[in-house]
Amino acid sequence: MSASTNALVQDARALLVSTRKYQTQLAEGGVTETEITEIETAIAALETQDNAYENSKNARHTKTAAQNEQMANARVLVKKFRTAAKVLFMDDEPKMKEFHVGQAMPRTVREMVNELFYLNETAGRYSETLLTRGIKTADMQALTTCHTQLAQIDGEQEAARLAQLTTRDSMNVAVDDLKMKLFRIRKTAEIVFINDKSILQEFRTTIPHSKSATKTEATGPTETGTNP
Repeated sequence: MSASTNALVQDARALLVSTRKYQTQLAEGGVTETEITEIETAIAALETQDNAYENSKNARHTKTAAQNEQMANARVLVKKFRTAAKVLFMDDEPKMKEFHVGQAMPRTVREMVNELFYLNETAGRYSETLLTRGIKTADMQALTTCHTQLAQIDGEQEAARLAQLTTRDSMNVAVDDLKMKLFRIRKTAEIVFINDKSILQEFRTTIPHSKSATKTEATGPTETGTNP
């Protein structure tokens, strides 16, 4: 759980204690048992959404690490075949160009997937020659395997990225919902205990004061969640 989410949950739990303590007086100001129960539900919902977000973030990191590892393997393969082509066809510039000798190494995953597909076809046409100068049958097979695996992990990483965005949005909705419920209770307490500052102190937020907190206190929760 992020520090900001944890702080909000702890603040909500503290407010629940004060709300239960003065429930009779607050009821005269319009606070219902349902409202109080909804805060408890909102806390649980936020914890659930935060857990889902953390899981999706970890899943994305795992897929990204696998993608980076496969990219490293791909760079080694591309370099190996380009080097072999440079040696075998040093006097045949057109053939060296076929192997993209002298070109920059693909930087993005999509570029590398395309390069592996192209190189696999090109190497297939010159397989007999390549096998005479450092390239092995296993290397030829590795081109196909690496292309397939990199394309697959690229799709999985993108799916993980989208899943993280979805869970983040859901978490922010839960954050905003809880903030609004806390805001209503606190504003009601200001009305009910307007002449009792000592009791009002028990309804103050436990979240450290900041400029953004001041704005929220004055205008109410924003519509956009505060979590990354």
